[in-house]
Amino acid sequence: MGAITFIDKQAQIFATDTKTTRRSLQLVVANPSATIDDKIQTTVAQAQAFPSQSPQRQRILERLVRLVKASGKVCPHHQSTPDYEDALQQTWLNCFCNLDTYDATRSSFMTWFNRHLQWQLGTIRRQTAKRSIALTKNQTELVANNHDAYCDVAVLEQTLDWIKSSGNLSDISLAKHPTITAQALLLRRFTSKTPWKQIADEFGVPISTLSGFYQRQCLPRLRAFGQAQGYLEAA
Repeated sequence: MGAITFIDKQAQIFATDTKTTRRSLQLVVANPSATIDDKIQTTVAQAQAFPSQSPQRQRILERLVRLVKASGKVCPHHQSTPDYEDALQQTWLNCFCNLDTYDATRSSFMTWFNRHLQWQLGTIRRQTAKRSIALTKNQTELVANNHDAYCDVAVLEQTLDWIKSSGNLSDISLAKHPTITAQALLLRRFTSKTPWKQIADEFGVPISTLSGFYQRQCLPRLRAFGQAQGYLEAA
């Protein structure tokens, strides 16, 4: 087959495909009795008839987007939820990439689409929750273990005032050691980062005992204070 003949043949095929696409779209528009669901199903079937990257499918998918939006059936009860738009855009991308896996004999396209959207919303919520937990944990560790995390001098001063003046902290002490209070440990660990060994030598108590008391009685109260003041996000 000569080069010119081959090119002519390809041009004829493209012209035929284009005409087929136009005829298919005209059929959807020309049927006034078709419901929006019928039009969506027909349009999906037309898109599946062409290769995924073909210009014919791309044009049909553009019409599909308009039909789906016009249907008002895209998870209406989720539209006010955070990250809805991000989830919707990702769902369109996923559905376009996996359109050939859609089986019209198993469910309507809108059911299939909304199932993907709900899954995407759940994925984003889980990712957001994980980031929030990690951020809160990091903030808590910074505030609890390193006063340098308080970049604002006023915040640091307010926290130190609370430690020094809180009667609750001075009333909480290690069993059989009334001088080892939550206040005493916070003043040593939070304000000056006194080494545990030095504190253990000062009070004559093992490091493990002091550290355990600090973790159980001091950090939770410091964290609660930070949250109450707005320095930390609530867990």
